[in-house]
Amino acid sequence: MKLEIRLAAKAEKSIISAFMTEYFAEMRAYEETDDDYPYFDLYWSEANRWPYLISFEGKDIGFAFINNWSPSGKGTDYSFAEFFILKAYRKQGLARYTAVEILQMHSGVWELRVAPKNTTALHFWQAVIKSAQAEDVEKLETEEDLIFRFRP
Repeated sequence: MKLEIRLAAKAEKSIISAFMTEYFAEMRAYEETDDDYPYFDLYWSEANRWPYLISFEGKDIGFAFINNWSPSGKGTDYSFAEFFILKAYRKQGLARYTAVEILQMHSGVWELRVAPKNTTALHFWQAVIKSAQAEDVEKLETEEDLIFRFRP
């Protein structure tokens, strides 16, 4: 498998921006959102943010934004802020493999937030957490979110 996960260079911001348009269109089915992402540029200027570009066989197929914001408010080392793989590359194990690899790149406590109506994402992240052999898994529920907290 020729999968590459790399920190996106500033010159690649436009690639991720294009992916975000599709990502937000999908997310609107589960929660209120628009195309304005005020933290976008911060991923290339702040030390506690990691913008990953994901490629498969030489083609860019998605992105992941990692930061240390804690959706639960309990504090965390890392959090998946956004994660997206093009539809044509889903259902092949690439997304799960990528997410697990990113988890292994950053050691510590992780959190991620899932919109409860997004059952596809819920099942995906549960499979990722299991594949990563995570420990101390907590599932926190609020009115708007499901939050997973764990240590891979």
